[in-house]
Amino acid sequence: MSAGGRLVLRCAADQRIGDREHQNDRFAAGDLFIVVSDGMGARPEAGPAAQAVVDGFAQFARAVPPAAIPDGLLGLPADLVRRLGGQPSALGATLAGAVLEPDGRLWLVTVGDSRVLLLRGHQLVYASQLDNAAAVAARMGYESTDPAAEHRLERYLAAADGDPTPTIALVQARAGDVVVAVTDGVDRVVSPLVLSWLAAGSSGPGELVLATLAEARERGMSDNGTVAVGVVERGA
Repeated sequence: MSAGGRLVLRCAADQRIGDREHQNDRFAAGDLFIVVSDGMGARPEAGPAAQAVVDGFAQFARAVPPAAIPDGLLGLPADLVRRLGGQPSALGATLAGAVLEPDGRLWLVTVGDSRVLLLRGHQLVYASQLDNAAAVAARMGYESTDPAAEHRLERYLAAADGDPTPTIALVQARAGDVVVAVTDGVDRVVSPLVLSWLAAGSSGPGELVLATLAEARERGMSDNGTVAVGVVERGA
């Protein structure tokens, strides 16, 4: 246990609709977790798919004992896919979330092209990989010539198809660290390095959320955009 008591998250989150007709992003936060999800597609039915993912993650994060987190995160996408079974088969969603243990072990998990980051002062400690075709091609050492590659997901959560395999990272958090989860509307226009700069100049999670959304708007965000921030603090 860290000196001074258990570690918790002080959270804030908000979103913008961009140029879309419907807001299909969803978010949730608590004193030990944050999560965002992007419902795939522009139809209004995509929002409930994202809500099912967020609700399932929040339920998991609030109930799971620390010893069960590793296996629980590995099995969580399959549970979320089952939740999506009641949604139209063409719909899917992404996931970007974090779960903090009171001793500071921080679990970061993603599926799709929503991203989670850990910032420490001016330092970018962790930025999750993206699961779109353009990012996968870049990791393989070449640049995709497909103009739609940035929008085509290789991994996502869906009842009918898709690869729900999660990317999971474990880091040791410290008081003062900042955890950020964003959907792709924000991530496409605000890079992790710019986010780290914004975090260093913000006085708290609410200010960072608003600064990030304002930066995204200035940089031409057209999609739905959502930001959730958790600042690691010592609790009682």
